[in-house]
Amino acid sequence: MTLLTICKDAADEIGIPQPATIINNSDPSVLQLLRSANRAGKNLAKKSWEILKKEGSFTSAAAESQGLMTTIASDFGRFSNDTLYNRTTKFKIFGPITDTQWQRLKASTASGIRSYFRIRSGKLNVHPQMSATQSCFFEYYSKNWVDSGTGATPAVADAAVFNNDANTVVFDEELLTMGIVWRFLKSKGLPYTDQQAEYEQALRDMLTQDGAKGIINMTGGMYEGWPANVPELGYGV
Repeated sequence: MTLLTICKDAADEIGIPQPATIINNSDPSVLQLLRSANRAGKNLAKKSWEILKKEGSFTSAAAESQGLMTTIASDFGRFSNDTLYNRTTKFKIFGPITDTQWQRLKASTASGIRSYFRIRSGKLNVHPQMSATQSCFFEYYSKNWVDSGTGATPAVADAAVFNNDANTVVFDEELLTMGIVWRFLKSKGLPYTDQQAEYEQALRDMLTQDGAKGIINMTGGMYEGWPANVPELGYGV
């Protein structure tokens, strides 16, 4: 589904005429549809969708600052926690640490063997200073959720807002439509709580099902394929 078809579906549910176009349409209702669509998309992009997760990397500079995050990864939105590793040294780079922790490290006379990072003024800072040409990798969530027309299958997000009626999105279109509907109704001062509740329940369900999930076994270990409270080691102790 495209931006245009998504907004047409939303218009049908709201009870207003279907728009012929969205982008560059000066009709007040269409402008509100577009604004609601962008707000709904940006809100969904803040969630931890598997489709938005990417791997980033950089080659270290012999300096505290490793440069702007938007230079390291142009579509950087936020880190996936505990994923920054130095593949040259094979060690984890801990962080992001707090302001207090950073200043404590800077005031310390001993640097230790562990590395720590933080983002300040949009730049990735690492302490202690790294040697040059070390390979560092991490996972992050992209800020982009719109496919502006790459033609790839599945869709590839390369924009953070709609800019063309033919744009598509990388997450569920029906969920976006539901997000548009309740936001539009709210902006008009109309009842919207039922539609918002339906949207939020659908959002929870989809996030629960998104990507691969680990299994938490509450029955103990497994013995020949059957749940059993049998220790995995330490027999006879």
